[in-house]
Amino acid sequence: MGSADRSQAQALSGRPPTHRDKNPARALPHLIELSKDQFAKWTELAIKRVRMDQAAFRLPSMSKQFADFGDWLIQKVGEHKAALTSHKYLAFFLEIERESKPAWKSSRRGRAPE
Repeated sequence: MGSADRSQAQALSGRPPTHRDKNPARALPHLIELSKDQFAKWTELAIKRVRMDQAAFRLPSMSKQFADFGDWLIQKVGEHKAALTSHKYLAFFLEIERESKPAWKSSRRGRAPE
């Protein structure tokens, strides 16, 4: 595709040109394939980082939810991006854990709801 064709395609799309348009690897990340070794490396690293972050939780249920989120993230964005970004979500999950109260603490009489 020549630069004239690219300019015409951008004009038709209604969006301004970006630096990403010059790099097809960035514009089309789904076309980049990892070798088996790279795939295994990034998968292992993504899982390892999620497990390390799980140690930050006090509640086992939140640790499990973060692990489930890590599995979902790997499926959604891929192993490479999940390995690089999963730690960014830790603060969000820790805030949820901090704000959550067990049901028995919120009852007026101090006992578990029936």
